[in-house]
Amino acid sequence: MAHFQREKSKGTLVLVGIGLSILLTGCPPSPQISRPSAPSPPSMVAYHVLEKLHQQEQAITTLSGLFRAELRGFVGAFAPHIEGVVFYHRPQRMRLRGFTRIGGTLFDAVLSPVQYLIFLPQEGKVYTGSLGSWGEHAAGFEVPLRLSIRAMEILLGNIATPAERLLDFKEEAEHYRFDYADVHKSGTSSSLTHRVWVDRRYLRVSRVEYFSPSGDPMLVVTADHFRRVQDAASVEQATIMLPFSVEAIDPLQNGAVSLTFVELTVNTPLDQAVFHVKTPWGGGAPHDRESR
Repeated sequence: MAHFQREKSKGTLVLVGIGLSILLTGCPPSPQISRPSAPSPPSMVAYHVLEKLHQQEQAITTLSGLFRAELRGFVGAFAPHIEGVVFYHRPQRMRLRGFTRIGGTLFDAVLSPVQYLIFLPQEGKVYTGSLGSWGEHAAGFEVPLRLSIRAMEILLGNIATPAERLLDFKEEAEHYRFDYADVHKSGTSSSLTHRVWVDRRYLRVSRVEYFSPSGDPMLVVTADHFRRVQDAASVEQATIMLPFSVEAIDPLQNGAVSLTFVELTVNTPLDQAVFHVKTPWGGGAPHDRESR
């Protein structure tokens, strides 16, 4: 059974929040958030765009990146600037490492499809748990874990899961807009869960807004500064368009995190050892299957 080491400080939670969010900026002005509107039937254009997004997502098997992050809007005894690296292997294996400006390790975190492992060397602590029940076991880690996953989703262009249904689609001047709702076991759809904007020029996700069951805004993630990145697995020197700036704003917490990528590489082979965290107690990585 997954375990979670209980003792932690407020500063520790902020620290892990920075790393796991893999983005940053904090406490900016309140974002302009749209409200749910009357749905319109999805068109063939909608399904064509979604197919393109799916193809682009499937084209990325691995991703590695160097990023610089800055934190504002959180009170803590940590420097507002960090540098870090991220490794990703489809479908959902990710490792994040954050460093101080002088090279000290702040955190080392690995996310698998259902579990996480976080090592804080400066505190000598290791936290593990189930992603499916992180709200129960992870306590203060719930928000940074959620932000980290949402950040990777917008970076990779993953905007929906099989348990979500397209509720509405609109064509705007510069964007395509998709509204999604959860699908209940009965087959009926719930109210709006998140709204996605896709840049019409690049056909990449540029903004996602998440809503509570009551329709209140919970999180806004935006992507900007798109650039073409060489596909290392392509023999035809193909490129993939990716955002080099990502920002997540949490209106409920009145704060935000953002990150700027210095370098991104796509489809370079990654050894599975990359996703094993070395601690004073030995190496470790979260399991692919949830502990019972």
